[in-house]
Amino acid sequence: MALYPSFSASSFVLPQQDAGIADPSNADELSEVLARALVSARSSSVENAKLIIAPLSPLNECGAVAASAFANLANRRGAIRRIVVLGPARSMLRGISVPAVSALTTPLGSLPIDHVALRALKPFPEVSTDDRGFDKEPSISSVLPLLQACLGQFQIVPVLVGSVSSELVSQVLSKLWGGPETLVVVTSDLSHGLSDERARAFDIETRGLIEQLSGDLLTTARCDGHRLIAGALLRAAALDLRVTGLDLRTTSIGVGKVKGHGAFVFEPAQSARLNATERHYLLKTAAESVQMTAVGIEQVTRPFATGRLPMTLSALRAVTVTLEHDRATRGRAGGVKPFRTLLTDVISRSAQAATDPRFPPIRLNDLNELTLTIDIASNLRPLPTSSQEATLAALLPGRDGLMLEDKGKVAVAYPSTWRNIPDAQLFLAALKQQAGFEADHWSSTLQVSRFMTESFSSPLSAHLLT
Repeated sequence: MALYPSFSASSFVLPQQDAGIADPSNADELSEVLARALVSARSSSVENAKLIIAPLSPLNECGAVAASAFANLANRRGAIRRIVVLGPARSMLRGISVPAVSALTTPLGSLPIDHVALRALKPFPEVSTDDRGFDKEPSISSVLPLLQACLGQFQIVPVLVGSVSSELVSQVLSKLWGGPETLVVVTSDLSHGLSDERARAFDIETRGLIEQLSGDLLTTARCDGHRLIAGALLRAAALDLRVTGLDLRTTSIGVGKVKGHGAFVFEPAQSARLNATERHYLLKTAAESVQMTAVGIEQVTRPFATGRLPMTLSALRAVTVTLEHDRATRGRAGGVKPFRTLLTDVISRSAQAATDPRFPPIRLNDLNELTLTIDIASNLRPLPTSSQEATLAALLPGRDGLMLEDKGKVAVAYPSTWRNIPDAQLFLAALKQQAGFEADHWSSTLQVSRFMTESFSSPLSAHLLT
């Protein structure tokens, strides 16, 4: 079917979809369900989400999880004017389907479809126009009422995705991405048919893969919209977005079996920030880890009530902890490849920094003189290495940290290094020398990756145990 039929779509409105039957069809009753979901949502410090992954099951199953992702959007009411919603097709669909109708409806009202935006998909032969899927599939209609509750009125760009490659999904997203007026929502549930214990463990693993942008490791067993999510992760990697899982829960689907639901938000790594409370908690935790190490306790034994902490602190992150005295380094430990949760890595790296073998061990009488800095690295992105000139041209001085790898040697320079070496060529030369190469070293096997950091500091004494 042609993408744009000869008739005008402006006079056609798709009525409330069948997928909404599991939720109240009465506006007042639905509003009460939405209010309960928003009250039950986890709080989040992410204020500038560009992309959201939300569950597609009915609100009575996963409303609180979806609300965890959408609640903060209320602060951007009026600023977000278009929402692109991509959902996995439950019916047999080999390509991608978009509607011809002018609007979709929910009990809270009609949402106009932005057909100008949909014209950007015209060059893709895999995209066809067919309204039939949109009156049967819950993957679009499931999230619309919550979005209406948080944002009021907006245009919608609904896209049903069938059996296509993640690369095609990424290309479609690039055409629909827009600017700050556009929010992108991908819908998918997580595990299904497992016991509650297995599902929770499995979904935690899936969360880690998503936060590491490892879309190639996602499968149907992990999430029904795995190709959609993989395509979104390709787009996130290209634009350097930081992903945070905000909520994971399960609902029963029969005796001993559950379905997993998750909420994830993507924000630009350059502007991603924990809030003041979260930063304070990490600094306090790091300071206490250093203090305990200084008095000879090898492991931090104080229990952490992680179940009551925001999930931002359990995201998979790469952390570096630095201890300084009068701006001179007294210890540093960390990495730029995530393999532990944020809070756990802060605890471990702080203890390692206090015993950094390159410096005298930190003693109790040193603590009041030290400054503590935590750097949270974004995901690594490769720079071109066809020549040194190509690498330097792509480098962003003052912002990029770099990791250099060649012949089994690795060196890392953090963005803060630019304060001492503001020249890009000298910056790269110093990194090569740090790895044990000559300043003019170059080879066909050399790899250079960039990253950014969220960095925050405090006097260590402000957080010590008394």
